[in-house]
Amino acid sequence: MVIAGTIAAPAQQKHKLTVNVSDIQVIKGSILFMVCDKNNFMKGNIRSGMAVVNGNKASTEISDLPAGEYAVMLFHDENGNYQIDMNESGIPTEGVGFSGVTLLVGIPTFDECKFTVSEDLSITVKLHYF
Repeated sequence: MVIAGTIAAPAQQKHKLTVNVSDIQVIKGSILFMVCDKNNFMKGNIRSGMAVVNGNKASTEISDLPAGEYAVMLFHDENGNYQIDMNESGIPTEGVGFSGVTLLVGIPTFDECKFTVSEDLSITVKLHYF
């Protein structure tokens, strides 16, 4: 006798990512952040959000993030216009940060910024001002 049925695949476990922002120099505005995987790094995001600046730091949590490799890109939106302001030379006039990068020289690659989520995780991203 053959018994036909469907075996449900186990649901992919989801995790919480806490992003802490350090080295905020201007105590106003918000931090806008994007969580990317390798396929959409510098092109888009899989999660995004905003954290209000609280003193010289900010923090946010992202829930339900599947296990995998990610990078965080963020910027300090000092004036609330939801974009990275640049000078005539194309250099940001507001703070920017990338996960895993402590010294920002040029635009980093995904491999320089990536981290692995396999459980709930907390990371700190340093802001850089030019």
